[in-house]
Amino acid sequence: MTVNVDTGCHVVCGASGGGLVDCRRVVTSPLLNAVSFVEHTVNSRPLWQRQIPRYPLYYKGNPQLRIYLPLFWMKLLKWDKDLPSDTQSFEVHLQMTEHDVKNYLERIYKVKVLTVTTKLLKGESRKHPMFGYSIQPAVDRRIAFVQLSDSSFKFPDISFKNALDNFDDSKLKSGSQETFPTTLKDICNNDLPTWFNN
Repeated sequence: MTVNVDTGCHVVCGASGGGLVDCRRVVTSPLLNAVSFVEHTVNSRPLWQRQIPRYPLYYKGNPQLRIYLPLFWMKLLKWDKDLPSDTQSFEVHLQMTEHDVKNYLERIYKVKVLTVTTKLLKGESRKHPMFGYSIQPAVDRRIAFVQLSDSSFKFPDISFKNALDNFDDSKLKSGSQETFPTTLKDICNNDLPTWFNN
């Protein structure tokens, strides 16, 4: 890496195949943040958009390859139709197989799994609203239906209506009346250090 003293720019060079040199300029100025250069790297993308690297091949005589925390993810879904109590649906990473789902639940979460079935839901094709040509389709999703061997799961009732019935607003009103003078004092002196507020 070389630095041009006149312009304050870094020139990053790296050798590529065939002896050619790939050079690109990274402008470092107060207007351009360093994060803008980094945001295009693979590690800055969310986990659900990343491609899982291939598992290295095993050759006889080599030690066993171990992966402690894979880059896979699973999201528990509440399915529209009623499922049996021992069956659950998950949205999983696109590259996960049935064997991966079973191992993920058994080894990481210690959940005993009887069977796993996966289904790929294609993203629906979309057309441009004005011109009618096809635009990029929605992202494909993989759904896994997992049958638990000796347990069942039921979604808890977290509806907003039950929370409002049990809510007591008298405590909220009394608490806000007690703290109002102090918050007003803090708002008026927000740029002063705390030892001036006495």
